[in-house]
Amino acid sequence: WMGRIIFPRWQTTKSMERLQRICKRITEDFYLWRWALLVLLVYGCVTQIVFGTICPFVVFSGFPCPACGLTRGVCAILTGHWKMAAAYNITAFLWLPTLIWFCFMRYIAGKNKICWEPVFIVIAIITVIYYIYRMKACFPGNPPMCYHAKNVVTWLLHLWYTIKGVYQHKF
Repeated sequence: WMGRIIFPRWQTTKSMERLQRICKRITEDFYLWRWALLVLLVYGCVTQIVFGTICPFVVFSGFPCPACGLTRGVCAILTGHWKMAAAYNITAFLWLPTLIWFCFMRYIAGKNKICWEPVFIVIAIITVIYYIYRMKACFPGNPPMCYHAKNVVTWLLHLWYTIKGVYQHKF
């Protein structure tokens, strides 16, 4: 009966079949990537607790990565805060429509054979070029362009100098 509320009677069967195909594609991808998603979930929880961030680049080096600010930027776009999104990472305006189009083509249109690599590579190159500009113009500055002292390299250096008895600085 719920299908009849959402879809007109003449469309119920067709629309429900299409919706089932979409759900099947999503379920198949989740099943295919289940272990990777589980590892990412555990990694995200652990690094968020230990380092205060989930970004592998920041966790290791403490420096912002080329994608720093993308999640915040996308959230700002989705909530209509355009200037804030541009301040976080202007390449969010490239990534969001591309990912929406990718998801539409993959799950709704059901086209798996589209070659997305060139599009993602071009946007990634633009993101790296923008990162280099931001590192020169904005670093260190406001988040996300700031240094995180809680990182693996700092801890390893602290451990090394502590073992050698040379360094007495507390982190």
